[in-house]
Amino acid sequence: YRLQPAPRILLVDGDAWAYSAAADSYRESLARLGYVFHEHAVTDDGANPGRPGGPPGAETLAAYDVVIWSSALSGPAFVRGATPLSAYLAAGGRLLVAGQDAMCVDAGIDVNDAPCARNARPHPYVRSQLYLRVRADNAFSQVVRGAAGGPLAGITMTLNGPDSLANQTAPDVLEVTDALHARPIAAYGSGGDAAILVDRCTPHRAIARGFGLEGVDAADVRDRVLGRLIDALQAEEPAQGVFLRAAEPDLVRSPGFTADYTMTVTSTGSEPERLAVAVADAGWPTELRAPGFTAPYTGTLALQRCQSASLGVRVSVPRDAERGQRDVARVEVRTEDGGVRESLSLATRAPAPVLVVDGDFVADSEARYQEALAALGIPYDTFTLGLGTGRDNLPGAGLLAQYPALVWFTGYDFRPNGTLDIAGQQLLADYLDAGGRLLFASEDYLRSRGAVPYAGERLFHRDFLGVDRYDDDAGRAQEGPIHGADASVFDGIDGCRLAYPGRDYSDRLHPRPEAAPAVLNRFDQPL
Repeated sequence: YRLQPAPRILLVDGDAWAYSAAADSYRESLARLGYVFHEHAVTDDGANPGRPGGPPGAETLAAYDVVIWSSALSGPAFVRGATPLSAYLAAGGRLLVAGQDAMCVDAGIDVNDAPCARNARPHPYVRSQLYLRVRADNAFSQVVRGAAGGPLAGITMTLNGPDSLANQTAPDVLEVTDALHARPIAAYGSGGDAAILVDRCTPHRAIARGFGLEGVDAADVRDRVLGRLIDALQAEEPAQGVFLRAAEPDLVRSPGFTADYTMTVTSTGSEPERLAVAVADAGWPTELRAPGFTAPYTGTLALQRCQSASLGVRVSVPRDAERGQRDVARVEVRTEDGGVRESLSLATRAPAPVLVVDGDFVADSEARYQEALAALGIPYDTFTLGLGTGRDNLPGAGLLAQYPALVWFTGYDFRPNGTLDIAGQQLLADYLDAGGRLLFASEDYLRSRGAVPYAGERLFHRDFLGVDRYDDDAGRAQEGPIHGADASVFDGIDGCRLAYPGRDYSDRLHPRPEAAPAVLNRFDQPL
């Protein structure tokens, strides 16, 4: 028989300076799994790397095949360990980093959650080497399930059970930022990714978990989880592999026009490959085009390891396509020997009757609008602006012109430069001047921008929204049922009660002479 060499493992207790019990779960599981390992305890959160009590330096980390970093309370960056870890990864290291706030502290988050945002010490290795961001500081879930096809497939973990430290009060919700290099391998029962694996086209391998092993119930489950993750970090690179993506996999085009998709094909196996590309399925006319769309695409792709090539996919929207009609084209890429097949779906839609512009901030609110439209059987498209994950730019005037009606909301957006700034107001003014129809809902648009002209001395709410003046935060909408005004589009709607998560910031509106109230509070004052 032949003995397989065991990995040299370093277990780092990143929060030994405050709370050392969490690392016991790793010690016990590693021992039961038969691994020999060294330990490093960070006992001084202010010490520099390599100094007594501080985090391990890059030269120490380089001596190990696998580094397991446990942060029960903070993250590597909090104890000055992120820079050595980044150097370790750059040299081809294998890292498992875990803790309910480890990524939140090291990356920061895109929404203003406390306490993570307050304690964050963002370091670029999270984005540039772990290829993730933190969506939220709390998953509000006690269940984690391994993703199909990943190293944790078939494993369901319960957090905070009787055989755990029960310390997972706010596990981080993660999100992949570059799907070529990283993929989710576990999800919370409430939705959102719980663990990310980096294992494609990088010199290193890494796993980041938004929860600590010490919070997983049952020793046998902890052992299986840790054992599989160590195996994943050491796994051989596959000989064959293909990754496909499109910059915009979902486009809206008017009937008679074409949707042009640029598709990138990457060979992710260790061996050179020749790849065949074909349109496998499509209802609307679809063809492959050479890069730049100058000619039809023919032939095969010859790619080395992790080499990429681009080609075009052109979908023609039929002239008789109805509003909201949709077709999905599937493009297949396979290796010459047929051993690997991957496909990419590209969805093309004719403009729906309604465009929903999601401009909320802090909390999602689009579902209320989308569910109502779906219940009414009205097709709609969505353009996202806010919540920290949206686009940097407003929808173009050409896009808005394709829709007879807009539903635009800002949610709880109190920022002076929020999702309906002066440029957004001018965009809507041009749309409405051209005959567009708008349903606009905003709690703080008037407070933040009501006194700022969008053009010359012109105020958007006076020119287009029918509001002469307003009483900030005086709407009193939460004090009783609201109802539709007589002879308005909401006439007959009564008994609607609003439930705010906090203070009622609704505004009382005073209509211009040419406008009329639509929704009234219990005191018959316009909202």
